[in-house]
Amino acid sequence: MKSQVSERLMSNVYKEYQASYFYTGKTPSNREIEDLCKKYGLVTPSGTPYTFKNFSKRLHALNLKSVRLFRSNYVVENFELYVSSGQTRAAAVSQIAEELKITRESVNARLRTVGKQTRCHNKTKAIWEPLLDDYKQGFSAQELAKKHSIPVTKLKGLFTFHHIEAPPEFGQKLHLYYRDLTEWNMINAHLYGLIWADGSASSVGQITVALSDKDRNYLRAVSDSLTMDSKGPSLVRVGHSTGRHGGPVSSISIARKSFYSHLVRLGLPKNKHRIGHGFPERVRPDDPLFWHFLRGFFEGDGGFTHNLIQASATFSVNAECRDQLLASLDFYDFKPSWVKDKSIFSVRISGNAPTFLFASYLYQDACASPVMYRKLSTIKRFWAQSRYSAAYPDLFSDLIESRYSTSALERVRHTLRADFRSPRKAGNGRTNWLLNLYKRACRSLSPSKQ
Repeated sequence: MKSQVSERLMSNVYKEYQASYFYTGKTPSNREIEDLCKKYGLVTPSGTPYTFKNFSKRLHALNLKSVRLFRSNYVVENFELYVSSGQTRAAAVSQIAEELKITRESVNARLRTVGKQTRCHNKTKAIWEPLLDDYKQGFSAQELAKKHSIPVTKLKGLFTFHHIEAPPEFGQKLHLYYRDLTEWNMINAHLYGLIWADGSASSVGQITVALSDKDRNYLRAVSDSLTMDSKGPSLVRVGHSTGRHGGPVSSISIARKSFYSHLVRLGLPKNKHRIGHGFPERVRPDDPLFWHFLRGFFEGDGGFTHNLIQASATFSVNAECRDQLLASLDFYDFKPSWVKDKSIFSVRISGNAPTFLFASYLYQDACASPVMYRKLSTIKRFWAQSRYSAAYPDLFSDLIESRYSTSALERVRHTLRADFRSPRKAGNGRTNWLLNLYKRACRSLSPSKQ
């Protein structure tokens, strides 16, 4: 009889235990477990109140899951289910964390204990054997680092992990002589813009920017600009990604805690946990450095496009950046449109005159900082094909190198601004001919009125 009563009490305790902790993200303390047993009057055969140890033993005897065991099993089983259904690792981890109301770090920790490592760990594991073969053939630390795209300082850790004694040179630290990265000037404004578009702040005090591998030379220029007189090795690393870049990526990491703390104070979120972050407060359209910041942001999350009728400049931003970007462009009389694309917003400046006017601000005096020539060459090609280039053929080359004539630049901008405000005057003969041809085709295809 006592046994049946005890089992019924244990059943009631376990039901509340499940409801309170399994899906709430809370982890009960020993005291909370003992208070729960006391609430239902659960006692040992000798009549003493249940302790945490008594409760754990009873769970084991009845083959019931504790919070820790339940979460571990839930994480592993559902991770395999979500990944097999086509989700990425990151998406599966985020979904499980949301369901259990625990952190993504906690989910990843449980996956690591069962051998389901992160992409970084799997990549390191994959390169170990070829790296060891090269080491046995006499490759130096610098040669191994360059061939396998890993830092020299990481080599010693790899060898130590595999219980192999490596030469002292494998553990040499790299001394980088950074310039002042916190001063608000042209080159830093551009760097901040790039970081706000495509950068992230890790929990270990490191800033990382990742771009498509097509822009590796651009990132190398950014890397060289970080140090005084380009001292120290390049910080650019090459890897592979299954994310939005969809292929090889190049990245740059800045391991400087003072700079990390400075950017976090300005509003850069840690680990991108807060998606809806806007521009730093100091970035205002009336600031002389505004366009340097915006060029960095555009080189990270923007681009120029062109169709048969007109050119355009497009940004991909979150809601908060969209609002600030629209207000800033309105300050310069631009009237961009925007559309929602899933979780991001596409902000677009359309039309030849507005796009060229925007680009003339964007690239003015850009030689003070690195330039992504892939995007610059696009707008230069559009400019050369337009009627406006007759007045100033080398406009963008001169803007970059700061060798432009102020009066000539203002004349071009005046023309662009006039066409911008009077759209019917904009375009060249070929553009208008194509537009009229398109309109006639549409009319011919539409059903006639009865």
